[in-house]
Amino acid sequence: MSFYSIITFVFSICLVAIAFGDSVQNGTPELANSPVAETRAETNNIRDCINPSATKSIVYTKTVTEPRRFLSYARKTVTYPSEGIGSQAITCIVVTDRAGTGGYASITNGGIGSTYVEISLRSAWNRELNFNIQLYVDE
Repeated sequence: MSFYSIITFVFSICLVAIAFGDSVQNGTPELANSPVAETRAETNNIRDCINPSATKSIVYTKTVTEPRRFLSYARKTVTYPSEGIGSQAITCIVVTDRAGTGGYASITNGGIGSTYVEISLRSAWNRELNFNIQLYVDE
């Protein structure tokens, strides 16, 4: 196999991976920009509140971005508070995928009812990471 053949083969594999985006990692044949991928993006947001009708005060808001990683995921972990433990229990957590490309957010430590939270963020395959995080406490 010639050097030119190897380069052509590798380039073809890269084009296929880019064209199918995050659908390749999920084993589904649809393209990454299909309505299925958009629906998946909506379900990976977090909107978790205790007693949603109660008056709440925002204690933390942050936009988290990371550039896309070629043929990989962009990842970031956010911790509130950055050091120590907060004074009030968190009653509402809202995490939104601003890119809308199927990023995934999960609470890995603490959370609702705790005075701290650790949120793990992961982009879709070969996409940028762009999330908005809001934390609330009852007044």
